[in-house]
Amino acid sequence: MPHRDDYLNEKQVTVLKWVDAGADPNAYPEGDYAHRISARGLANRGLVVISGQGSTWSAALTSDGHKRLADLPRNPPPNVSADLFARVLAAGGSLLISEDDTTNYNALVENSLHSPSRPHGQKLETRSEGPWFRARVVEVYLTEFPRELIQPKPVPIAARLRNPHPVVKAFKSNPDASYVSKGSMDRAARVYDAIAKEAEQRGYRAQDRETFLRGHQVSLGAGHLVITAQDHNFPIAVREISGTGGAKLEYPAKYKQPAWVQNRGYEFVSTGKLELRIDGPGTPYQGQKLRETRQRSIEDILPEVFVTIEVGGQDARRAEKQRQVRLLERQSRWEAAMDAAKAKHRAVQIQTFIASKAEEWRADQELSKFLDALEQRMPEMSPEQRDIAATWLGQGRSNVQGHKLIDELPPLQVFLPQAGELRQYLPDAFTETRPS
Repeated sequence: MPHRDDYLNEKQVTVLKWVDAGADPNAYPEGDYAHRISARGLANRGLVVISGQGSTWSAALTSDGHKRLADLPRNPPPNVSADLFARVLAAGGSLLISEDDTTNYNALVENSLHSPSRPHGQKLETRSEGPWFRARVVEVYLTEFPRELIQPKPVPIAARLRNPHPVVKAFKSNPDASYVSKGSMDRAARVYDAIAKEAEQRGYRAQDRETFLRGHQVSLGAGHLVITAQDHNFPIAVREISGTGGAKLEYPAKYKQPAWVQNRGYEFVSTGKLELRIDGPGTPYQGQKLRETRQRSIEDILPEVFVTIEVGGQDARRAEKQRQVRLLERQSRWEAAMDAAKAKHRAVQIQTFIASKAEEWRADQELSKFLDALEQRMPEMSPEQRDIAATWLGQGRSNVQGHKLIDELPPLQVFLPQAGELRQYLPDAFTETRPS
Protein backbone atom coordinates (compact mmCIF):
# COMPACT_ATOMS: atom_id res chain seq x y z
CA MET A 1 0.00 0.00 0.00
CA PRO A 2 1.57 3.38 -1.00
CA HIS A 3 2.35 5.97 1.67
CA ARG A 4 0.28 9.10 2.12
CA ASP A 5 1.71 12.28 0.56
CA ASP A 6 2.85 13.71 3.93
CA TYR A 7 4.48 10.46 5.07
CA LEU A 8 7.64 10.86 7.18
CA ASN A 9 10.06 8.03 7.73
CA GLU A 10 11.63 7.30 11.12
CA LYS A 11 14.75 9.38 10.43
CA GLN A 12 12.70 12.39 9.30
CA VAL A 13 10.52 12.16 12.42
CA THR A 14 13.65 12.08 14.60
CA VAL A 15 15.06 15.19 12.88
CA LEU A 16 11.70 16.97 13.11
CA LYS A 17 11.63 16.36 16.87
CA TRP A 18 15.29 17.43 17.14
CA VAL A 19 14.51 20.74 15.41
CA ASP A 20 11.50 21.24 17.68
CA ALA A 21 13.74 20.69 20.73
CA GLY A 22 16.09 23.47 19.61
CA ALA A 23 18.36 21.74 17.06
CA ASP A 24 21.21 21.22 19.54
CA PRO A 25 24.40 20.94 17.37
CA ASN A 26 26.01 18.64 19.95
CA ALA A 27 23.27 16.04 19.56
CA TYR A 28 25.02 14.65 16.47
CA PRO A 29 28.71 13.72 16.06
CA GLU A 30 31.12 16.22 14.58
CA GLY A 31 31.37 15.76 10.82
CA ASP A 32 28.05 13.88 10.57
CA TYR A 33 25.70 15.98 8.42
CA ALA A 34 23.02 13.39 7.64
CA HIS A 35 20.58 15.19 9.97
CA ARG A 36 21.12 18.47 8.09
CA ILE A 37 20.39 16.71 4.80
CA SER A 38 17.15 15.36 6.29
CA ALA A 39 16.33 18.83 7.59
CA ARG A 40 16.82 20.26 4.09
CA GLY A 41 14.32 17.70 2.79
CA LEU A 42 11.85 18.77 5.49
CA ALA A 43 12.44 22.41 4.52
CA ASN A 44 11.58 21.57 0.90
CA ARG A 45 8.25 20.26 2.19
CA GLY A 46 7.56 23.45 4.16
CA LEU A 47 7.98 21.87 7.60
CA VAL A 48 11.30 23.50 8.56
CA VAL A 49 13.03 26.80 7.87
CA ILE A 50 16.85 26.81 7.70
CA SER A 51 19.25 29.72 8.03
CA GLY A 52 23.03 30.11 8.05
CA GLN A 53 25.66 27.55 7.14
CA GLY A 54 28.62 25.81 8.72
CA SER A 55 28.94 26.78 12.38
CA THR A 56 26.06 29.32 12.03
CA TRP A 57 23.59 26.74 10.69
CA SER A 58 20.23 26.70 12.48
CA ALA A 59 16.73 25.36 11.92
CA ALA A 60 13.24 25.92 13.28
CA LEU A 61 9.79 24.47 12.68
CA THR A 62 7.25 26.29 10.54
CA SER A 63 3.58 26.37 11.49
CA ASP A 64 3.04 23.39 9.17
CA GLY A 65 5.93 21.64 10.91
CA HIS A 66 4.28 22.13 14.31
CA LYS A 67 0.99 20.79 12.92
CA ARG A 68 2.69 17.76 11.39
CA LEU A 69 4.50 17.05 14.66
CA ALA A 70 1.21 17.22 16.55
CA ASP A 71 -0.31 14.74 14.07
CA LEU A 72 2.38 12.11 14.64
CA PRO A 73 1.07 8.90 16.24
CA ARG A 74 1.88 8.58 19.91
CA ASN A 75 3.60 5.57 21.43
CA PRO A 76 1.11 2.78 22.04
CA PRO A 77 0.13 2.18 25.67
CA PRO A 78 2.08 -0.56 27.51
CA ASN A 79 -0.86 -2.97 27.53
CA VAL A 80 -0.78 -3.01 23.70
CA SER A 81 2.80 -4.34 23.80
CA ALA A 82 1.78 -6.83 26.49
CA ASP A 83 -1.03 -8.04 24.23
CA LEU A 84 1.44 -8.40 21.35
CA PHE A 85 3.79 -10.51 23.51
CA ALA A 86 0.84 -12.68 24.51
CA ARG A 87 -0.20 -13.14 20.86
CA VAL A 88 3.35 -14.03 19.75
CA LEU A 89 3.82 -16.49 22.62
CA ALA A 90 0.41 -18.07 21.95
CA ALA A 91 1.47 -18.53 18.31
CA GLY A 92 4.56 -20.46 19.40
CA GLY A 93 6.99 -17.53 19.17
CA SER A 94 6.15 -16.52 15.60
CA LEU A 95 3.03 -14.52 14.69
CA LEU A 96 2.14 -14.34 10.99
CA ILE A 97 0.48 -11.07 9.95
CA SER A 98 -2.44 -11.13 7.51
CA GLU A 99 -2.30 -8.94 4.41
CA ASP A 100 -5.30 -6.84 5.47
CA ASP A 101 -3.84 -6.02 8.93
CA THR A 102 -2.84 -2.32 8.89
CA THR A 103 -1.40 -2.21 12.44
CA ASN A 104 1.96 -0.41 12.73
CA TYR A 105 3.85 -3.43 14.06
CA ASN A 106 7.25 -1.73 13.73
CA ALA A 107 6.15 0.91 16.27
CA LEU A 108 4.67 -1.76 18.55
CA VAL A 109 7.86 -3.80 18.46
CA GLU A 110 10.04 -0.74 19.13
CA ASN A 111 7.85 0.20 22.10
CA SER A 112 7.85 -3.40 23.38
CA LEU A 113 11.50 -3.09 24.45
CA HIS A 114 10.27 -1.07 27.44
CA SER A 115 7.31 -3.29 28.21
CA PRO A 116 7.27 -5.06 31.61
CA SER A 117 5.83 -8.08 29.77
CA ARG A 118 9.06 -8.61 27.81
CA PRO A 119 10.93 -11.74 28.96
CA HIS A 120 14.47 -10.99 30.14
CA GLY A 121 17.02 -11.63 27.40
CA GLN A 122 14.40 -11.73 24.65
CA LYS A 123 12.77 -9.20 22.36
CA LEU A 124 10.35 -8.96 19.47
CA GLU A 125 11.45 -8.39 15.89
CA THR A 126 9.62 -8.04 12.60
CA ARG A 127 10.17 -9.57 9.18
CA SER A 128 9.02 -7.64 6.13
CA GLU A 129 8.53 -8.45 2.47
CA GLY A 130 8.40 -6.25 -0.59
CA PRO A 131 10.49 -3.27 -1.78
CA TRP A 132 11.68 -0.85 0.91
CA PHE A 133 9.24 1.91 -0.09
CA ARG A 134 6.19 -0.29 0.52
CA ALA A 135 7.51 -3.15 2.61
CA ARG A 136 4.85 -4.95 4.62
CA VAL A 137 5.40 -6.68 7.96
CA VAL A 138 4.54 -10.35 7.48
CA GLU A 139 5.82 -11.78 10.77
CA VAL A 140 6.47 -10.74 14.37
CA TYR A 141 8.68 -13.18 16.23
CA LEU A 142 10.46 -13.60 19.55
CA THR A 143 14.25 -13.72 19.45
CA GLU A 144 17.26 -13.41 21.74
CA PHE A 145 18.37 -10.03 23.09
CA PRO A 146 22.12 -10.70 23.57
CA ARG A 147 22.97 -7.20 24.78
CA GLU A 148 20.84 -7.81 27.86
CA LEU A 149 22.49 -11.15 28.60
CA ILE A 150 26.12 -10.02 28.32
CA GLN A 151 27.68 -8.72 31.51
CA PRO A 152 30.12 -5.85 30.76
CA LYS A 153 33.60 -6.34 32.22
CA PRO A 154 35.96 -3.50 33.18
CA VAL A 155 38.74 -2.67 30.70
CA PRO A 156 41.85 -1.26 32.44
CA ILE A 157 43.62 1.73 30.89
CA ALA A 158 47.31 2.13 31.69
CA ALA A 159 48.33 5.40 33.33
CA ARG A 160 51.55 5.29 31.28
CA LEU A 161 52.55 3.28 28.21
CA ARG A 162 55.52 1.08 29.11
CA ASN A 163 55.02 -1.77 26.66
CA PRO A 164 52.56 -0.41 24.08
CA HIS A 165 50.71 -2.60 21.63
CA PRO A 166 51.94 -2.31 17.98
CA VAL A 167 48.73 -0.49 17.06
CA VAL A 168 49.91 2.44 19.22
CA LYS A 169 53.04 2.87 17.12
CA ALA A 170 50.94 2.83 13.93
CA PHE A 171 48.58 5.42 15.43
CA LYS A 172 51.32 7.81 16.52
CA SER A 173 53.18 7.49 13.21
CA ASN A 174 50.25 8.93 11.25
CA PRO A 175 49.16 12.27 12.78
CA ASP A 176 47.45 13.22 9.50
CA ALA A 177 44.77 10.64 10.31
CA SER A 178 44.81 10.77 14.12
CA TYR A 179 41.50 12.67 14.52
CA VAL A 180 42.66 13.96 17.91
CA SER A 181 44.49 17.14 18.88
CA LYS A 182 48.14 17.04 19.90
CA GLY A 183 47.19 17.36 23.55
CA SER A 184 44.96 14.26 23.37
CA MET A 185 47.36 12.02 21.42
CA ASP A 186 48.76 10.28 24.50
CA ARG A 187 45.32 9.62 25.98
CA ALA A 188 43.96 8.28 22.68
CA ALA A 189 47.05 6.04 22.37
CA ARG A 190 46.39 4.59 25.83
CA VAL A 191 42.78 3.89 24.83
CA TYR A 192 43.91 2.07 21.66
CA ASP A 193 46.43 0.14 23.76
CA ALA A 194 43.79 -0.87 26.32
CA ILE A 195 41.30 -2.07 23.69
CA ALA A 196 43.92 -4.02 21.71
CA LYS A 197 45.37 -5.79 24.77
CA GLU A 198 41.94 -6.58 26.20
CA ALA A 199 40.86 -7.99 22.83
CA GLU A 200 43.84 -10.34 22.70
CA GLN A 201 43.25 -11.38 26.30
CA ARG A 202 39.71 -12.40 25.28
CA GLY A 203 41.01 -14.50 22.40
CA TYR A 204 40.38 -11.96 19.64
CA ARG A 205 42.89 -10.68 17.12
CA ALA A 206 43.98 -7.02 17.25
CA GLN A 207 45.83 -5.44 14.31
CA ASP A 208 46.67 -1.96 13.16
CA ARG A 209 44.92 -0.76 10.02
CA GLU A 210 47.81 -1.21 7.56
CA THR A 211 48.70 -4.70 8.79
CA PHE A 212 45.08 -5.78 8.48
CA LEU A 213 44.67 -4.35 4.96
CA ARG A 214 47.71 -6.26 3.69
CA GLY A 215 45.72 -9.46 4.09
CA HIS A 216 42.20 -8.24 3.25
CA GLN A 217 40.59 -6.54 0.27
CA VAL A 218 37.96 -4.56 2.18
CA SER A 219 37.00 -0.95 2.77
CA LEU A 220 37.60 0.49 6.24
CA GLY A 221 36.77 3.74 7.96
CA ALA A 222 39.31 5.97 9.66
CA GLY A 223 40.07 3.64 12.58
CA HIS A 224 43.64 2.63 13.44
CA LEU A 225 42.58 -0.64 15.11
CA VAL A 226 40.79 -3.68 13.68
CA ILE A 227 39.57 -6.41 16.02
CA THR A 228 38.74 -9.78 14.48
CA ALA A 229 36.37 -11.87 16.59
CA GLN A 230 35.30 -15.27 15.23
CA ASP A 231 35.90 -14.24 11.60
CA HIS A 232 34.05 -10.93 11.98
CA ASN A 233 35.99 -7.66 11.67
CA PHE A 234 35.35 -4.58 13.82
CA PRO A 235 37.30 -1.43 12.84
CA ILE A 236 37.61 0.94 15.81
CA ALA A 237 38.42 4.64 15.72
CA VAL A 238 39.22 6.93 18.64
CA ARG A 239 38.30 10.54 17.88
CA GLU A 240 38.28 13.72 19.86
CA ILE A 241 34.96 15.55 20.15
CA SER A 242 35.20 19.06 18.74
CA GLY A 243 34.00 22.13 20.55
CA THR A 244 31.96 24.85 18.85
CA GLY A 245 33.11 28.13 17.37
CA GLY A 246 35.96 26.99 15.14
CA ALA A 247 36.95 29.59 12.55
CA LYS A 248 37.01 28.77 8.85
CA LEU A 249 40.47 27.70 7.72
CA GLU A 250 41.97 29.94 5.07
CA TYR A 251 45.01 29.52 2.83
CA PRO A 252 47.91 29.22 3.69
CA ALA A 253 47.20 28.48 7.38
CA LYS A 254 44.89 25.63 6.35
CA TYR A 255 47.74 23.57 4.91
CA LYS A 256 49.79 23.82 8.08
CA GLN A 257 47.17 21.67 9.81
CA PRO A 258 47.03 17.83 9.80
CA ALA A 259 45.08 16.38 6.87
CA TRP A 260 42.11 15.41 9.04
CA VAL A 261 41.73 19.06 10.16
CA GLN A 262 42.17 20.36 6.59
CA ASN A 263 39.31 18.12 5.46
CA ARG A 264 37.02 19.68 8.08
CA GLY A 265 37.48 23.11 6.56
CA TYR A 266 37.14 24.68 10.01
CA GLU A 267 39.51 25.05 12.93
CA PHE A 268 39.33 22.14 15.39
CA VAL A 269 38.39 23.26 18.90
CA SER A 270 39.87 20.78 21.37
CA THR A 271 37.68 19.55 24.22
CA GLY A 272 39.81 16.68 25.50
CA LYS A 273 36.76 14.41 25.36
CA LEU A 274 36.95 11.29 23.23
CA GLU A 275 34.51 9.36 21.10
CA LEU A 276 34.78 5.72 20.00
CA ARG A 277 33.38 4.57 16.67
CA ILE A 278 32.91 0.85 16.09
CA ASP A 279 32.04 -0.56 12.68
CA GLY A 280 31.13 -4.15 11.94
CA PRO A 281 28.21 -6.58 12.16
CA GLY A 282 25.26 -5.33 14.15
CA THR A 283 26.38 -1.68 14.18
CA PRO A 284 24.38 1.17 12.59
CA TYR A 285 25.37 3.12 9.49
CA GLN A 286 28.59 5.08 10.18
CA GLY A 287 29.22 2.81 13.16
CA GLN A 288 28.30 2.57 16.83
CA LYS A 289 29.29 5.87 18.47
CA LEU A 290 30.19 5.96 22.17
CA ARG A 291 30.95 9.45 23.50
CA GLU A 292 32.42 10.78 26.70
CA THR A 293 30.19 13.16 28.62
CA ARG A 294 30.37 14.90 31.98
CA GLN A 295 28.69 11.90 33.58
CA ARG A 296 30.40 9.22 31.50
CA SER A 297 34.17 8.74 31.27
CA ILE A 298 36.16 6.72 28.76
CA GLU A 299 36.59 4.04 31.45
CA ASP A 300 32.78 3.73 31.56
CA ILE A 301 32.61 3.44 27.78
CA LEU A 302 35.28 0.80 27.07
CA PRO A 303 33.30 -2.18 28.45
CA GLU A 304 30.56 -1.35 25.92
CA VAL A 305 33.08 -1.79 23.10
CA PHE A 306 33.34 -5.49 23.84
CA VAL A 307 29.61 -5.84 24.43
CA THR A 308 29.12 -4.36 20.95
CA ILE A 309 31.67 -6.78 19.49
CA GLU A 310 30.14 -9.81 21.19
CA VAL A 311 26.58 -8.80 20.29
CA GLY A 312 27.63 -7.99 16.72
CA GLY A 313 29.27 -11.39 16.38
CA GLN A 314 26.17 -13.15 17.71
CA ASP A 315 23.93 -11.08 15.43
CA ALA A 316 26.14 -11.92 12.44
CA ARG A 317 26.08 -15.63 13.23
CA ARG A 318 22.33 -15.56 13.72
CA ALA A 319 21.86 -13.59 10.49
CA GLU A 320 24.06 -16.08 8.62
CA LYS A 321 22.07 -18.97 10.07
CA GLN A 322 18.82 -17.30 9.00
CA ARG A 323 20.33 -16.60 5.58
CA GLN A 324 21.23 -20.26 5.21
CA VAL A 325 17.69 -21.29 6.21
CA ARG A 326 16.19 -18.83 3.70
CA LEU A 327 18.66 -20.03 1.05
CA LEU A 328 17.69 -23.67 1.62
CA GLU A 329 14.02 -22.70 1.39
CA ARG A 330 14.65 -20.76 -1.82
CA GLN A 331 16.72 -23.61 -3.27
CA SER A 332 13.92 -26.03 -2.41
CA ARG A 333 11.39 -23.79 -4.18
CA TRP A 334 13.81 -23.44 -7.12
CA GLU A 335 14.22 -27.22 -7.40
CA ALA A 336 10.43 -27.67 -7.39
CA ALA A 337 10.10 -24.92 -10.03
CA MET A 338 12.84 -26.55 -12.15
CA ASP A 339 11.17 -29.97 -11.88
CA ALA A 340 7.88 -28.41 -12.99
CA ALA A 341 9.64 -26.57 -15.84
CA LYS A 342 11.36 -29.77 -17.02
CA ALA A 343 8.03 -31.62 -16.91
CA LYS A 344 6.43 -28.83 -18.94
CA HIS A 345 9.35 -28.87 -21.40
CA ARG A 346 8.96 -32.66 -21.82
CA ALA A 347 5.18 -32.39 -22.24
CA VAL A 348 5.59 -29.70 -24.92
CA GLN A 349 8.15 -31.85 -26.77
CA ILE A 350 5.84 -34.88 -26.69
CA GLN A 351 2.88 -32.79 -27.81
CA THR A 352 4.91 -31.27 -30.64
CA PHE A 353 6.20 -34.69 -31.77
CA ILE A 354 2.74 -36.31 -31.76
CA ALA A 355 1.26 -33.26 -33.50
CA SER A 356 3.89 -33.58 -36.25
CA LYS A 357 2.97 -37.25 -36.75
CA ALA A 358 -0.71 -36.34 -36.81
CA GLU A 359 0.06 -33.76 -39.49
CA GLU A 360 1.90 -36.45 -41.49
CA TRP A 361 -1.15 -38.73 -41.17
CA ARG A 362 -3.51 -35.99 -42.37
CA ALA A 363 -1.24 -35.28 -45.34
CA ASP A 364 -1.14 -39.02 -46.13
CA GLN A 365 -4.95 -39.19 -46.02
CA GLU A 366 -5.24 -36.21 -48.36
CA LEU A 367 -2.75 -37.83 -50.76
CA SER A 368 -4.76 -41.09 -50.80
CA LYS A 369 -7.98 -39.17 -51.53
CA PHE A 370 -6.28 -37.28 -54.34
CA LEU A 371 -4.88 -40.46 -55.93
CA ASP A 372 -8.28 -42.18 -55.71
CA ALA A 373 -9.91 -39.22 -57.44
CA LEU A 374 -7.17 -39.20 -60.08
CA GLU A 375 -7.64 -42.91 -60.79
CA GLN A 376 -11.41 -42.43 -61.22
CA ARG A 377 -10.86 -39.72 -63.84
CA MET A 378 -8.29 -41.65 -65.89
CA PRO A 379 -10.84 -43.31 -68.28
CA GLU A 380 -11.94 -39.85 -69.37
CA MET A 381 -8.40 -38.68 -70.09
CA SER A 382 -6.53 -38.60 -73.39
CA PRO A 383 -3.87 -41.28 -73.91
CA GLU A 384 -1.09 -38.81 -73.17
CA GLN A 385 -2.77 -37.65 -69.92
CA ARG A 386 -3.46 -41.24 -68.84
CA ASP A 387 0.25 -42.05 -69.20
CA ILE A 388 1.14 -39.07 -66.99
CA ALA A 389 -1.59 -40.00 -64.48
CA ALA A 390 -0.32 -43.56 -64.36
CA THR A 391 3.14 -42.29 -63.47
CA TRP A 392 1.66 -40.10 -60.75
CA LEU A 393 -0.35 -43.00 -59.38
CA GLY A 394 2.67 -45.29 -59.33
CA GLN A 395 4.86 -42.80 -57.54
CA GLY A 396 2.08 -41.60 -55.24
CA ARG A 397 0.89 -45.06 -54.18
CA SER A 398 4.46 -46.01 -53.29
CA ASN A 399 4.66 -43.05 -50.88
CA VAL A 400 1.31 -43.54 -49.17
CA GLN A 401 1.98 -45.00 -45.73
CA GLY A 402 -1.63 -45.73 -44.85
CA HIS A 403 -2.04 -47.51 -41.52
CA LYS A 404 1.72 -47.80 -41.06
CA LEU A 405 1.68 -44.38 -39.35
CA ILE A 406 -0.60 -45.82 -36.67
CA ASP A 407 0.31 -49.52 -36.67
CA GLU A 408 4.07 -48.90 -36.59
CA LEU A 409 4.38 -46.01 -34.13
CA PRO A 410 7.94 -44.67 -33.69
CA PRO A 411 9.32 -44.13 -30.16
CA LEU A 412 8.71 -40.69 -28.67
CA GLN A 413 11.60 -38.31 -29.30
CA VAL A 414 12.35 -36.29 -26.15
CA PHE A 415 15.61 -34.35 -25.74
CA LEU A 416 17.17 -32.80 -22.64
CA PRO A 417 16.56 -29.04 -22.43
CA GLN A 418 19.30 -26.79 -23.77
CA ALA A 419 20.50 -23.62 -22.01
CA GLY A 420 17.73 -21.04 -21.90
CA GLU A 421 14.91 -23.38 -22.95
CA LEU A 422 13.45 -23.74 -19.44
CA ARG A 423 13.32 -19.99 -18.70
CA GLN A 424 9.91 -19.60 -20.34
CA TYR A 425 8.43 -22.17 -17.95
CA LEU A 426 9.92 -20.73 -14.72
CA PRO A 427 8.25 -18.17 -12.41
CA ASP A 428 9.62 -14.61 -12.67
CA ALA A 429 11.42 -15.02 -9.32
CA PHE A 430 13.73 -17.74 -10.69
CA THR A 431 16.29 -18.28 -13.42
CA GLU A 432 17.94 -21.50 -14.56
CA THR A 433 20.86 -20.79 -12.19
CA ARG A 434 20.64 -22.38 -8.75
CA PRO A 435 20.30 -19.76 -5.96
CA SER A 436 23.44 -19.36 -3.86
